[in-house]
Amino acid sequence: MAPQAAQNEKQTPPVKESTLVTESTLAPESTSAAESALTAMPVGAAVAAQSNETIDQHYLELLSTQYPNQVAAFSEIINLQAILNLPKGTEHFVSDLHGEYDAFRHILNSCSGVIHEKVNDLFDISDEAKSALCTLIYYPQEVMQLMESQGRLTDAWYRERLLQLIQLCKYLSAKYTRSKVRKAINQNYSYIIDELLHAQSDESNSRAEYHEQIINTILRTKAAPHFLSTMCALSKRLAVDHLHVVGDIFDRGPSPDKIMALLMDYHSLDIQWGNHDILWMGAALGSEVCMATVLRNNINYFNCSMLESAYGISLRKLNDFAQKTYHSPVKERSAKAQEQKAQVQAQLTAMQNNENSVALQSVFSTLFGQGQLDVIEAEQHEVAHAAAAAAAQSLGHLVQNGEIDESAQEHEYEMMLQAYADDNREKMVKAITVIAFKLQGQLIKRNPDLGMDDRLLLDKMDLVNGTVTIDGKVYELNTVDLPTIDPKDPYTLTRDEAWIVEAMKKSFLNSRELQKEVAFLFSHGSIYKRFNGNLLYHGCVPMTEDGKFREINCHGQVLKGKAFMDYCEHVCRHGFAHRDQRSLDFMYYLWCGFDSPLSGRIMKPFERYFIDDKSSHHEPRDPYYRQYYSEDVCRMILSEFGLDPDHGHIINGHTPIRVCDGESPVRGNGKLYVIDGGLCQAYHNTTGIAGYTLIFSSHGMILKSHRPFESTEKAIVEHVDIKSDSVEVEHYPERLKVVSSDTGQRIKRTIQELSALQQAYQNGTLIERERSAKYGQY
Repeated sequence: MAPQAAQNEKQTPPVKESTLVTESTLAPESTSAAESALTAMPVGAAVAAQSNETIDQHYLELLSTQYPNQVAAFSEIINLQAILNLPKGTEHFVSDLHGEYDAFRHILNSCSGVIHEKVNDLFDISDEAKSALCTLIYYPQEVMQLMESQGRLTDAWYRERLLQLIQLCKYLSAKYTRSKVRKAINQNYSYIIDELLHAQSDESNSRAEYHEQIINTILRTKAAPHFLSTMCALSKRLAVDHLHVVGDIFDRGPSPDKIMALLMDYHSLDIQWGNHDILWMGAALGSEVCMATVLRNNINYFNCSMLESAYGISLRKLNDFAQKTYHSPVKERSAKAQEQKAQVQAQLTAMQNNENSVALQSVFSTLFGQGQLDVIEAEQHEVAHAAAAAAAQSLGHLVQNGEIDESAQEHEYEMMLQAYADDNREKMVKAITVIAFKLQGQLIKRNPDLGMDDRLLLDKMDLVNGTVTIDGKVYELNTVDLPTIDPKDPYTLTRDEAWIVEAMKKSFLNSRELQKEVAFLFSHGSIYKRFNGNLLYHGCVPMTEDGKFREINCHGQVLKGKAFMDYCEHVCRHGFAHRDQRSLDFMYYLWCGFDSPLSGRIMKPFERYFIDDKSSHHEPRDPYYRQYYSEDVCRMILSEFGLDPDHGHIINGHTPIRVCDGESPVRGNGKLYVIDGGLCQAYHNTTGIAGYTLIFSSHGMILKSHRPFESTEKAIVEHVDIKSDSVEVEHYPERLKVVSSDTGQRIKRTIQELSALQQAYQNGTLIERERSAKYGQY
């Protein structure tokens, strides 16, 4: 597959070069003075190739339909020229969200702490009042519901909050055109809020009275909650002009679906695909091995209810198959853990005989309180329900006899659900893991050019002796309970496994929510992004040990650097359009292959799952991750992608920064920032923090490291905010303006085209039309 198509796509800025830039089409810096008359207008390929000195006559004729006379043309030129001198919009960069909805939602609502900073700068009120105002902005509906339940909602409270929010939105909107701000407001309230935002402290008595009456009418008509919510949304929208999500929305955390809902409703963003994202994308398009791996990852991370409830992916058949096929846990527990489990089982028996209830309560509280038994979403599994039902009946007798209270009953019921479902989950993980490795083996065999033969390991297993041979070394397996693996034909699915795969495939392909989300990832995402002089990608650019771009054979083409990244995206988009096997197989390779720019390491899930000897678990990483400390290498990468190495930066995710060990997210003397700070709860201990946000404003660049988010409930009730540490990593002596941004370059191009149109009117090449009072008297 030729990479040229994807390469051309990469040269397309947020507003495509083949689209006329007017105030109505600018994103995000600009809007139009003649909004109703302006629409995006296609430009032919000839326009893109023309010189700066000449504008194609046919194109000018098309342009004249939008600007029919000189007044229309020079009015737009004046508007656009003025916009070039406004400060550039603020961009926020986040990465590796991994399903952590509550924490990400708070970061989005607080604009990574920017709202609190603005409130702190603007209002001379107590710290408690500032925190309360910020919480209202973050969660307006929840705060108002809480206050209503407490009987604290009054007209005086509404009036004060409305006035504060008007002041805050005025402050935040100062660098935007009035037209752009108006477009950002909920259209139901745009006229009224626009009036309030442009009230002046020194205005005449009649104007002051006019604005006062607007507030009074809002209160009298009980419309204050609607206006308050709208103002809160507007303040957040004005604080962040554009959001960049540098990959990995899915897996680990429990709610990627909710994160996707937030992103799909966000006003301006782009996404750089991570390896976890591409795995889900491949699954949604029909890759069976991607589907099996998605299930394995999420069952392993206790996300069964998300799969079933959010995406309609039923696990019942897999669960039934796993329970009847596998009889022992995959991982052998330590002797202590086995003893504790036996103790639990004995106590369950005693409880069912209505004995030792106090001892039972103590045992459960101790074991689960110390995290020595797994906690999972047990309510899905009939086995757990059946066991817990019998236990609950006994617990009911204990409550009736007064031996334990109702709260203890509920607690013990939950504990038993967890205990009984634990083995079920392990068996499900085992079943889908074997299926995934079989499907992976089939993929490797039909794609020898991917160079993944070292991952063919099922045929290296000796189930009689309980060993596996890898690279000439023999390792002990932690289980030989693998009844579906035929040593003579290890990569062929059994009839039952094939039935599971068919059911799984039907669920993924028929999941409307997943299909909608993946379409959004394709429309708003890419493997890399060039934006305002910076280069964004999730993983890496494959390199050699001596700091050069690694040459990679791609279906007969030898590609490297940008050309290889373009090729990878081209194949993914081909897969989205055609759902062909070769493209889908390549998407799986992007999940885990060594040359993958989304992964950049040799993944070893087989070794991590079947072998306890951790010496086999090491996953070699691409030399990129050693080379990117060099400023010269970072400058080389920027130049490769057509960016200015003196002023550009690389924004990278994927690898958690171990802040607790003194690691810095800054690489290449400030040319590259790794912003995976471990937002995912599973990585908090690894990183010592809970995520980064990089902020790129007209003043400079600030890197914010966030502390762990406690809970949404605490944020609302106690005004507990995420604590963040800010470091200014770059400061500009003069504010950056729109003229220096990508949008500024497109505006200048549009001004040039409009100037050529005006010249054509003046010299009579084109005849002016539609002269009216709107554009002057003719």
